[in-house]
Amino acid sequence: MKRIIVTRLTTQGGILTLGVVLWYPVVVGDEVPLPGSNSAYREASQAELDALRAGTVKEETDSYRFPMSTTETSLKTFLRAVWTDRKNFLDSNPAEGKHYGTFDDSITGWSA
Repeated sequence: MKRIIVTRLTTQGGILTLGVVLWYPVVVGDEVPLPGSNSAYREASQAELDALRAGTVKEETDSYRFPMSTTETSLKTFLRAVWTDRKNFLDSNPAEGKHYGTFDDSITGWSA
């Protein structure tokens, strides 16, 4: 599975800007299906889109700015660290939307 996908690279005024798509595998049981959703990565395969729609992969997008003198190795190391930090955060917290629709009806208590 792809994890970090560079979707845009621009340079202006000595600044390099990278647009990235970040894909995170979702912990089993924390899946939040998003039927009909698409990826910001236009070349995502059907299998990748299916995983995003099933909620087994979470997609986030971001952009980062670096001095033009930044080496490719440094860029890759930085992006891997961003991905790892975010993945650790996602794994240690409830999934976004996991409790959507949960309710208390005052008779039987909470629905989940």
